[in-house]
Amino acid sequence: MNLLQESRTRINEIDDQLVRLFEERMHTVENVAKYKAENNIPVFDSFREKENIEKNSAKLKDPRLRKYFEEWYQYTMEVSKEYQKDLLKRDC
Repeated sequence: MNLLQESRTRINEIDDQLVRLFEERMHTVENVAKYKAENNIPVFDSFREKENIEKNSAKLKDPRLRKYFEEWYQYTMEVSKEYQKDLLKRDC
């Protein structure tokens, strides 16, 4: 197997993990949405988002990836907020 094939195989393995983690994250987001609805807390919390981006990007071992991680993580949070809003609309 050449380097390209090996790399693609590894990316596929990582993607499998990401799919499982995505589902786990979104199921946890359901609990967050429920709690926020019950306690009249807004979906969006800019302070928490900024804090999470900074905290998690600081965990990177390769600083060259920070910009890309922050963009990816920001999008992940956007998807989570959109899902929370959809859940709240459904329950109304």
